[in-house]
Amino acid sequence: MATVMAHHGPTQQALSLLVLLLFLQIHLTIAVPGDPSSAVAAFTSNHTLPLSVRCLPDQESALLRLKRSFTTTNYSVSAFRSWRSSTDCCRWAGVQCSSDSGGRVTSLDLGDHGLEAGGLDPVLFHLTSLEYLNLAYNYFNGSQLPSSGFSGPVPTGINKLTNLVSLDLSTSFDIIEVIGDGFLLHSDFPMDSIGLVEENFGNLVHNLRDLRELRLGSVDLSNIGSQWCHTIAMSCPKLQVLSLPWCELSGPICSSFSRLQSLAVIDLQLNDLSGLLLPDFLTNLSNLTVLQLRHNNLQGWISPAIFQHKKLVTIDLYYNLDISGYLPNFSNGSRLENLDVVEPISLKLGLAATGFPGDLPSSIGNLKSLSALEISGTGIVGPMPSWVANLTALTTLRFDNYGLFGPLPSFIGNLTHLKELVLCACGLSGEIPSHLSNLTQLQILLPYSNNFVGTIELNFFRKLPNLNVLDLSHNNLTLLDGEDNSTLTSLPRFWTLGLAGCRMSKFPNFLRHQDQINRLDLSDNELHGAIPQWVWENLNDLYALYIGNNKLTSVGYAPFLPLQLDILVLSNNIFEGAIPIPQGSAGVLDYSNNRFSSIPYNFSYHLRDVGLFDASRNNLSGNIPLSFCSGTRIQLLYLSNNNFSGLIPSCLMENVNGMQSLNLRENGIHGEFRDNIKEGCSFEALDFSGNWIEGKLPRSLVFCKNLEILDVANNRIMDTFPCWMSAHHRLAILVLKSNKFFGQVGQSPHEEGNACAFPSAIIIDLSSNNFSGPLPNGQWFRKLKSMIFRDLDTSSVMDHELPDTQEAYKYTTTITYKGHDTMFAQILTTLVFIDLSNNAFSDGIPEAIGELGLLHGLNISHNSLIGTIPSQFSHLGQLEALDLSSNQLSGMIPQELALLDFLTTLNLSNNKLVGSIPESNQFSIFSNSSFIGNDGLCGPPLSKECINRTLPNVVPHHSKRSTDIMLFLFAGLGFGVGNIITAPCFPADAPALLQLKNSFLDPNNHLTSWRAGTDCCRRWEAVSCDAASRRVRALDLGYRDLQSRRLHPSLFNLTALTSLTLASNNFMGATLPSAGLEQLTEMVYLNFSYTNFFGQIPAGIARLKNLVTLDFSSDVLSYNVVFLREPSFEAFVSNLNSLTVLNLDGVDISSGGEKWSIALAKSTPKLQMLFLSQCGLSGTIHHSFSRLHSLVDLELSGNGITGKVPEWLDLSDDDFEGKFPAEIFQLQNLTVLSLSGNPRLSGHLVNFPVENKLEMIFLEGTNFSDAVPVSIVNLKSLMYLALTTEGTSKQLSLLGKLPSLDDLTLYGSSGLQNPQFSWIGDLRHLTRLEIAFYNFSEPIPSWIGNLTNLTDLGLTACNFYGHVPSWIGNLTQLSYIDFSENRLTGDFDRYISP
Repeated sequence: MATVMAHHGPTQQALSLLVLLLFLQIHLTIAVPGDPSSAVAAFTSNHTLPLSVRCLPDQESALLRLKRSFTTTNYSVSAFRSWRSSTDCCRWAGVQCSSDSGGRVTSLDLGDHGLEAGGLDPVLFHLTSLEYLNLAYNYFNGSQLPSSGFSGPVPTGINKLTNLVSLDLSTSFDIIEVIGDGFLLHSDFPMDSIGLVEENFGNLVHNLRDLRELRLGSVDLSNIGSQWCHTIAMSCPKLQVLSLPWCELSGPICSSFSRLQSLAVIDLQLNDLSGLLLPDFLTNLSNLTVLQLRHNNLQGWISPAIFQHKKLVTIDLYYNLDISGYLPNFSNGSRLENLDVVEPISLKLGLAATGFPGDLPSSIGNLKSLSALEISGTGIVGPMPSWVANLTALTTLRFDNYGLFGPLPSFIGNLTHLKELVLCACGLSGEIPSHLSNLTQLQILLPYSNNFVGTIELNFFRKLPNLNVLDLSHNNLTLLDGEDNSTLTSLPRFWTLGLAGCRMSKFPNFLRHQDQINRLDLSDNELHGAIPQWVWENLNDLYALYIGNNKLTSVGYAPFLPLQLDILVLSNNIFEGAIPIPQGSAGVLDYSNNRFSSIPYNFSYHLRDVGLFDASRNNLSGNIPLSFCSGTRIQLLYLSNNNFSGLIPSCLMENVNGMQSLNLRENGIHGEFRDNIKEGCSFEALDFSGNWIEGKLPRSLVFCKNLEILDVANNRIMDTFPCWMSAHHRLAILVLKSNKFFGQVGQSPHEEGNACAFPSAIIIDLSSNNFSGPLPNGQWFRKLKSMIFRDLDTSSVMDHELPDTQEAYKYTTTITYKGHDTMFAQILTTLVFIDLSNNAFSDGIPEAIGELGLLHGLNISHNSLIGTIPSQFSHLGQLEALDLSSNQLSGMIPQELALLDFLTTLNLSNNKLVGSIPESNQFSIFSNSSFIGNDGLCGPPLSKECINRTLPNVVPHHSKRSTDIMLFLFAGLGFGVGNIITAPCFPADAPALLQLKNSFLDPNNHLTSWRAGTDCCRRWEAVSCDAASRRVRALDLGYRDLQSRRLHPSLFNLTALTSLTLASNNFMGATLPSAGLEQLTEMVYLNFSYTNFFGQIPAGIARLKNLVTLDFSSDVLSYNVVFLREPSFEAFVSNLNSLTVLNLDGVDISSGGEKWSIALAKSTPKLQMLFLSQCGLSGTIHHSFSRLHSLVDLELSGNGITGKVPEWLDLSDDDFEGKFPAEIFQLQNLTVLSLSGNPRLSGHLVNFPVENKLEMIFLEGTNFSDAVPVSIVNLKSLMYLALTTEGTSKQLSLLGKLPSLDDLTLYGSSGLQNPQFSWIGDLRHLTRLEIAFYNFSEPIPSWIGNLTNLTDLGLTACNFYGHVPSWIGNLTQLSYIDFSENRLTGDFDRYISP
């Protein structure tokens, strides 16, 4: 048995099954029950008569030879029982001869006999009188080829059978639909070679002029391109049945098809067809009875006439994403038996014109013979239509992603012929009704992703003996396992079982007896401890196991599991030890977010078919295993947030195996990039951020023509701006921040044309480098086409889809947005951002930036820019964040900036601006901090009043929509500004919002747009909706001066909310609600800061597992107090594993005792920002707190924390300014102090006590004085030292006396001449030396020759000249040299030991 997942296009290879990560929905057979095409098959019997003429000897001989070519099995014995020599072959089973054939065979039907052979004997083509040939659904095993019957191309001899009327070479497979746009194929034979390959389809059918029936299901016809349609129309004019599912067809349904007036059956499902869905001529095919076009890319308007076709029995348009139209009225006499339509058929677009606004026509209830009704994702809302009760012949009923609500109606129990009931993601509620037990023929039951409640007992399913596919996932159900063995053994044998989110704390006992199950989903439960051994020993048919998002600690087998699995998802548990590997080779292995510490040695055999290997966020260490290079199909390799060290394996960078995404973010990788990427590189996304990589970007990246994302942030790369990467026309994300890049950005004087153009770029982050000179010229910015025009045909999310599957894995990135380092869980193509801050750019700001109309964030702060702020910035209508602070800008603030309705973050501080600050509703939200440090500014919010002003500078305010939800929220939710206001409001959400409005006093009329009868998604301020479901997803009521004495419970009916902010409104001491918030299970961003609430933080928040940001900060001096007492702080955060921002400033969490730091380290590994000032904390900061590697902002002031300062202190690459406290250097337990990359941080080295433990000091990139105290010699343990120094201080020579110093880095600037560094020659034990940015103006000094232990030597941009000295060859340990940016001559490569 084999199963394959697919996405709009078949392949011949074994597919990796990744799409099983989605939930199963519906199962149907490619041969539709009741298919009228079976009438066409009756051609054979209609044209064959009892014979008086015996078959000819050559015919008998050919058939017997054909028989012998089959393997002898029980099936073949049965099939060929009558095939005996010297008997009349015209009377053999499956053989017929027509009355006028003269004893020649005219029909051969060996279809669906389970025959096996090593190949097809060409003797078949001696039967030249054949009119009917059926070899479908057998297993021809030659060259590993399966059920359709041939090895390699379709035998060309078939085109010699010119009398053929019916040809069937199909493969038998079933289709199982999955949520979304994919499907799963299931066959009893291996799927890695499921069909024929026909390279010359034209030759195959060219001579078949009499053909009436052509069935080639799963034959690979991809080589013919879009010519398949014209070829068939020209070659087979008498065709009545055309069945080409899963054939890799492409192109449109051509107009030549109109010639085929006899067509009765058209089955073209599961292909990649495009163009107009139903050309007009299709409605004129008077004999058409079956039209199956499911899973293609067809588009356009569907004529309602097709649904009223007099003979049409089946119409299947399921999942063509760009079709539209409406359903007409159906008469009582309609013959329609199967009706399948799906998102986005957009019924709402046409229904209003025909009198059916917002509803399916009730006349569907007249289709008494309808056996299948499938509706998905349409614009309909309400309870299940009552007319469904009339469809008593239904065997398949499917509503998914559909706006139903309320309980499941009782009439469902009367549809007793149902075999498939799919009601997923429809908003249904109430309990699972007992009347479902009446549906005794039910095989598939999929009610997942609804709001069903209550308990489900296993006894319920005993009444459904045929049930083999069940998915109850993601409701509010509790499964009662039971202990009665008779119950457990008498349950149906499930093939697929989904129990995700069913509140189970242990593995269900009944699974012990489910020996036929092959897909099991137990994710999102409360499973803990070890996986029971019987899971591995009893479930022998299991090929897909999902147990992510639990609390499991042990797999039970290591390192190799006893089962062969195609999909194994163990993510988000607490597994430790070695990563477990299934037998054989899996397709998907997800181990992310655990505590695995090792990978089995030499496991390359198990990677040969892996499409995804995700071991991110574990405790893996050591070198990256070379085994990853041998995974010949590995597409996505995620090893981020581990402790890997060493170099990037050369073989990974060579990209010889077609890898498309490599993520090594946040490890300890060092060294330089190997410049060995091969031509034809297939990388689409590369993330090396957060490592210790040095040197230059590899120029061989130019071979990666499909590269879309390059992130090398937070490394030590020293290079110029990579204009050469403009050859990557698809490059959308370029992040170079926090490195040592230098020089000018953009087109150099010697470059012409598009030499430095990035037309696809939407995120460019060059912050915190050493770039200098003017900003890129206006022409450079104008070439950023994707920041000016949006391509409506591009996906809204940047993701990667594994080949041969439908599963998309979303790319991530981290940028500084609105002043915070924010990790975007997915990158929207609507997120457009430029950050050039913290460099040394000079001159003015190009006006052309104002043409980047799609820009959301612009940061050019902390440079040396002069001139005025361009008034053209007022054209940046999507701008949300603008930071021009800490420059030397002058002139007035352009009044036009007040027209930027989406601007919620503005920082113009520390410039030389003058005049009055614009007055508008928009500018009124900005505080003093946006404007301080500009002595010439006046007017609100500054206290300085403007004089000699007769009229206020007031700018008219246009209608304003959203505010401070922050774009990172939308990125995490999967929708952006471009697609959140296009659909009407979900009916149940508008009344809830109106009730909430009525509970507020609104003195400033912020909620006047909230009016009954208007569209809350389009017109209501602060409301944002999801375009697909029309549910309210984001509600931003922050900073609106609303007043209320309670939080109205109607808020908790907005169950689709992912973002809620009530910040800085006045709830007048109201008690926080004890319940309700736990219903908002999709919440990601929750902000209750400074709301003047009182009481216990709602305990239900602890259940919101998706929370990324939680803010309950309050003013500790206020009368009202917010506290957290029950549950404890430890229990409260235990499930909040996704938190990146936690702000509880002023919240009393003293009841949590001294374990607060342990709790955070254990439960919130992704934490980036933590604010717990004045929270009543006590005890010490536990050493495990150092595990919070992502933490960049920490505030613990005003507490009772005691004990020692942690032995780690890393404050590097932040934006600290001012004077650094000298006392910190004297902390006796301090071992590491890293302040590098804070250019505005000043200070000096102090007297070091004799008893100190400092081992590492990193001060490069700061404004520290280079004065060295005599007590520096007390740093006996110091091994690493990095300074920015002029190099002229005589006291620097004291560093030569440090006995343990092993690694020394000294940075200056190009203007510092004649530094005195000869004392470095005394550090004979140095293994690494880096000196950069000095003006030596001399040959390389000879004292370097004394450092014979050096392995790494960098002398960059030091103005050394002359020939490379030969004594470099004495440094025999050298493995790395960087002499770039000097005036040296000669070949020094020969001096480096291999």
